[in-house]
Amino acid sequence: MQIAFLIERNIYYKSFGSVMDEALKKGHKVFCFHDYAQPRGGHQKAYQFPSIANVPLFKNGNVQTVKYNNNQDFLQKIKQHNIKVLVTLHFSQQHTELRENIKKQGVYWVAFQHSFDTVNFAKYAHLPDKYFVYTNKWIDWILDYRIKQNISEATNRIRETIKSTGFVQLDQKSLINKEEVRQEWGIPERKNVVLYLPFPFGSSNDAFWVPFIYGRNISFKSFILFLKNIGKLRLRHIKQLIKKQNDKSAVLALKEFCNNNNAYLLVKSRKKDPVPKYVEKVADKVLYDDNFYPSTMLKCLSVSDLCIHFYSSVVTEAVPMDVPSLCITPSQKDWQSIQGDLWDMLLIKTKKLFNFREASYSLTIPETIKELPKKTFKDFPLTKQAKQQYVKEFIGNNDVNYSSLAVKEIESLVNTGK
Repeated sequence: MQIAFLIERNIYYKSFGSVMDEALKKGHKVFCFHDYAQPRGGHQKAYQFPSIANVPLFKNGNVQTVKYNNNQDFLQKIKQHNIKVLVTLHFSQQHTELRENIKKQGVYWVAFQHSFDTVNFAKYAHLPDKYFVYTNKWIDWILDYRIKQNISEATNRIRETIKSTGFVQLDQKSLINKEEVRQEWGIPERKNVVLYLPFPFGSSNDAFWVPFIYGRNISFKSFILFLKNIGKLRLRHIKQLIKKQNDKSAVLALKEFCNNNNAYLLVKSRKKDPVPKYVEKVADKVLYDDNFYPSTMLKCLSVSDLCIHFYSSVVTEAVPMDVPSLCITPSQKDWQSIQGDLWDMLLIKTKKLFNFREASYSLTIPETIKELPKKTFKDFPLTKQAKQQYVKEFIGNNDVNYSSLAVKEIESLVNTGK
């Protein structure tokens, strides 16, 4: 069977790699369709251009790569290679036109959950032939979000097409040797590791609290902008400024925790979120996305004893990788970039995701600055029972190869149409 994966950014190999490897193992022909119409310049996404030169190696064989530049070119090459199934990372509005043309060629469309984004695009969840998500909990959130958005069409079809197969990218952990990673990165023996994902300044849409209050950006240019936005200043902002409840203070508290606990500070970010100099100064090592299969993030987690972040989806990778998670939680009033309908709902419904007893934890920014230096690793335990419960609720069945389940579902779709 010929299976095509739509590669719109090179980071997609992080999500698809394990499924590709499993399909190769079962004797299927795997094609990777690279979108060469993606931008090659600019700060935000250019570094993720899906160059064929960056295709990773696979354990069970080789994939065939195909370049395309537009939808017409894509459809011709789908037909040329006799593709039976097209696999995409979730399903968004930009896929709708292509979906109809693919359908006319008799090609099935399969979509995989992509973190929280899949819930954000719940409007289109009924369009693929199969939609694979982590667990039934995520199906409930997709349906809840559609209700919140007053979308009632095709709800019955969603229940027929969405299938919980687990978080497939976690299958990569079998490719990672913890001791080899420690040696590669020069992590000293007998050192616990704190993995830190810095505040995502480059990804935030907030134009006031993020740069001027929490970020304390006080260059001349930014000060002029601050004055222009002075009407947004609130009493709570003044208190935060006076008490130095900002990112640099939180980072210094984190470093003090590491010093007090003889811990190595490993910082992982993305190129669109450059690490501030004050973070670089206290970090033992700073990494960006150097690998996608196995991913740099999973390599980081393989050597970590605690993961600290800001409402990051990394929590869904950390706990299954036996790493307790600590979420630093800005208030919704302050962090305007999470004030959309999706986050309004998710921060209520997914509260347990970030604060699950004996698995994931949360501290406010003031609590982080004041209390974190006094804590030890024992304050953030991850018990076997809590991990099993967390994984069952949010990630998938425990100790199951999720990619194998997904490939079986794809095979069933092609063979039976269901």
